[in-house]
Amino acid sequence: MLILFLGVLSGFWAGLIGLWKFRRGPARSLMAIGVILGTIGPICLFAMPWIFMDSRSGSSGYPAIQIFRMIGGLLVPVGLVLFSVGFALHGFAVARLASRAEELEQLTVAMPEEINRLREGGPVA
Repeated sequence: MLILFLGVLSGFWAGLIGLWKFRRGPARSLMAIGVILGTIGPICLFAMPWIFMDSRSGSSGYPAIQIFRMIGGLLVPVGLVLFSVGFALHGFAVARLASRAEELEQLTVAMPEEINRLREGGPVA
């Protein structure tokens, strides 16, 4: 399960790094915060309890350990939700850009016909 999660998380990081160069805005920021929280979550969940564990007692009842486990357990889903919202915003922006590009292509196709009609002295619409 951890290897599957690391694979997904590495894909998120690769996509975010690729997006970082070309796109700015709230979508990129939400995706970055989501990936960072998704990365910090497992660290809080698994690594921090080992660091703060009392070596003499060996128990996991120490309040800091429970707090880090709770925080780590919450950071992952919150990070995934933020990444998903950022990804949706990015998708909407890309759809708007694609629609605008299609309009410009149609305009580019129509312009030579209109120029030829004006050269021939036809009526202006």
